[in-house]
Amino acid sequence: MDPESAENARKKAEDNGEQILAWYHSHPFFEVFPSNVDIINHSNYQECFKKEDQPYVAIIIGPYTKRISKTTCRSLIKCFHTAGGQPYELKINLVPERKLSHNFLNVITHMVAESFTKEDKVDFEGEW
Repeated sequence: MDPESAENARKKAEDNGEQILAWYHSHPFFEVFPSNVDIINHSNYQECFKKEDQPYVAIIIGPYTKRISKTTCRSLIKCFHTAGGQPYELKINLVPERKLSHNFLNVITHMVAESFTKEDKVDFEGEW
């Protein structure tokens, strides 16, 4: 995300009484460890979105595939933050049994539906 878009996202969230706590992306073809680009991006996002007493984290998701992990039968997720340009992993505990609230599912459904009407959406069928 470019700096102007990051600032617009932060302002929109604040105007709605919300706060952005994290960003995420996937590593579908390689390990879920932060690359140099991830570290630089996160350091920039962290500076834009940080609050005095609130963390701002990066999440990397490795979709379920035997190529990423020969020993586990699940998707891999890593969280990290940076300090002094160095990444530090944050340990997370996923609770798969937990059910999502109806309200949360409605919000996600609305966000997905709204994304189809955006002018700047990516056309995956066309040339990039």
